[in-house]
Amino acid sequence: MAENGDIFFEYGNSGKPRGNAFAYWRLVSDVDGERFERIIVTHFVASPLFLGQRSVAATFPPQVVESYEQLIAIARRAEIDLILVDEVELPPEDFDFEVFFRKQLRHFNKVVASYLKRYSASLGSVCPEDVGDRPQDTEIEYIRDIKRLTHEARESFLVRQNSAQARKALLRIRKIANTLNSPTLKYDVEELLSLLNNPDNRVEELTHLYHKKFIAICTERYEDAARLKRAIRQLSLSISQDIPPRNSKPKP
Repeated sequence: MAENGDIFFEYGNSGKPRGNAFAYWRLVSDVDGERFERIIVTHFVASPLFLGQRSVAATFPPQVVESYEQLIAIARRAEIDLILVDEVELPPEDFDFEVFFRKQLRHFNKVVASYLKRYSASLGSVCPEDVGDRPQDTEIEYIRDIKRLTHEARESFLVRQNSAQARKALLRIRKIANTLNSPTLKYDVEELLSLLNNPDNRVEELTHLYHKKFIAICTERYEDAARLKRAIRQLSLSISQDIPPRNSKPKP
């Protein structure tokens, strides 16, 4: 993947993506003077149905192919775009797979996001000059909007007793989540939304934990995100066990 966030089409037209693509990694290693190479490929398909100005993609699990020649032959035969995600030199020792996986997942997400924007532009959904990555600052602002709207929804449910106003806030949160989670799921909000009408005061702490987790994910502090996820799971379970009967409060 290019340093400027652009993507390399090794087969296909970058100005007119087909909406059907292979993304692959070339992994190379040198063991005792002998060079080994592995090709890892995943397949994703873009939908021409849009969420606002964004397309969404279905992604298939990655797999190993025998050689690059085999991969390019399949891409040509099936008329599928072929994109290089990264070429990685694997160290013979002290290989940290977790760090490797997280870094490559970020690369892949950027590739898919850029591809989808190009695909949308080719269909006239967005202007070509709008094609580009979303700044992290904008993503953080979206997360802050989710925090503000969860507070607004909860206040509407419990203080104003206005279910219609609360549902409007929930709809806005879901729209933001759809934007943030394209092309891949990063931010889980549904469990939080299902608890916003619960009068348990611990829900306030839960919304705070979710906000901290989303910020950790956005800023790529994955160890903090994992720790917060465990705390959220434990607190959510505790709250769920004390939820009042369905007919006692309006559902979000």
